[in-house]
Amino acid sequence: MNENFINKTIQEFKLIFDTELNVMVTIRLNDAVIIDVSKEFANILGYTPDELMGRSCKEINLYETPANHNRLLNKIGVEGSNSFRELIFRRKDGSFFTSSMSSQIIMLSTGENISDNVTKPKSAEEKDKTANELKEKVQELVFQTQEKADRAAELVMANRELAFQNEEKDKRAAELIIANKELTFQTREKADRAAELVIANRELAFQNEEKDKRAAELIIANKELTFQTREKSDRAAELVMANRELAFQNEEKDKRAAELIIANKELTFQTREKADRAAELVIANKELVFQNEEKNKRAAELILANKELASQNKEIVYLIFHDQLTGVYNRKVYEKELERLDTADNLPLTIIVGDVKGLKQINDSFGPTMGDELLRKSAEIIKKSCRKKDVITRTDSDEFIILMPKTNASEAEAIIQRMNDLSSQEKAGPSDISISFGYETKQNEEDEIQEVFKQADEYMYKDKSFKVRAQHKDI
Repeated sequence: MNENFINKTIQEFKLIFDTELNVMVTIRLNDAVIIDVSKEFANILGYTPDELMGRSCKEINLYETPANHNRLLNKIGVEGSNSFRELIFRRKDGSFFTSSMSSQIIMLSTGENISDNVTKPKSAEEKDKTANELKEKVQELVFQTQEKADRAAELVMANRELAFQNEEKDKRAAELIIANKELTFQTREKADRAAELVIANRELAFQNEEKDKRAAELIIANKELTFQTREKSDRAAELVMANRELAFQNEEKDKRAAELIIANKELTFQTREKADRAAELVIANKELVFQNEEKNKRAAELILANKELASQNKEIVYLIFHDQLTGVYNRKVYEKELERLDTADNLPLTIIVGDVKGLKQINDSFGPTMGDELLRKSAEIIKKSCRKKDVITRTDSDEFIILMPKTNASEAEAIIQRMNDLSSQEKAGPSDISISFGYETKQNEEDEIQEVFKQADEYMYKDKSFKVRAQHKDI
């Protein structure tokens, strides 16, 4: 987690008692103030949602002790997440109940957030069953999110990672060849020492148990791959690449299975051949210790690789929903947020359309680097002028759209004036920054949101034409 980023943003996290029943609460991490709460969550604690909004967890004594509260926040702040665990919570009437909880930091428009899952009080068997089901769902959702990406740059990173994995597999294959040669040498040397065969057979039994565990893990992995295949959709080009990768993985698994069969045959042969070499078994045991050390090293390398994959997946999730150049939301988020906010509860709903002037001319005259600077500074001006609840998106190369729930025309005009004032004070290299704005407000539920957008777009073009005429008049 980027500490500098955390220091510059407002952090929030969500406690989710039951994901299927939508029993959740959003809490700001820096002061533990409740900023969003579901009705179901309030009912469990014996409150109404209005009684909880704006109050801190310490104020309502949500946890059994303040120490539990501090430990939870410190753990989330350091690790970025908190797996399922048992905690004791306090109701409004002072009674206590025990629930399991998990947390995970997520990215929202206000910055970095943490998502926590807490199940309703249940019996011991139900708690274990629910915890396992929630873990599987979280793992499935995380994997699905990781698999979804529609950016060529992300695919390049994935290909590089696959190339790295292939190199690692080649190294493991080479190590297996060396190990097989060493086992062949051991087979020729081992003989005529019956007293030590008991120890060797125990070691072989342990190795067989380890292979059975690996086989079980492969079965689980195959089931997971089958589920992933059913869930993949909406990305035809990416599906082709994903299917090729799955086919490659299946081929690799077949190769591993064939290698296991050969290894089992070799172990059977070794068992028949071992006899009457007690003194040389000491050398064999030393070699087995060396092999175990090598296995531990490989396990440590796998842990580091998994951590790297988790870090890359977080970056992929961010890139899916944000414009890479400016850091604001992209068109995909705009379309989803427009549909989500188009409700009676968010009226009046105002749409502001902004167009950055002269992007093509700057690209042609000074190059794309200067054009990128113009877009970044324009995005900063818009972000500084807008509020936390406003949804800022970049939907085209030089177009920004701002969705402003519960905002009337006068409030929108004040925000546009702030953006105009800030843009008049900034430059992109030698060029002035000029952004044309148009807005329209949806007042009634029956108004079509697309018509509201069209009106805002038309007013933007009128403002753009007016600024052009004013500029020519000044010249």
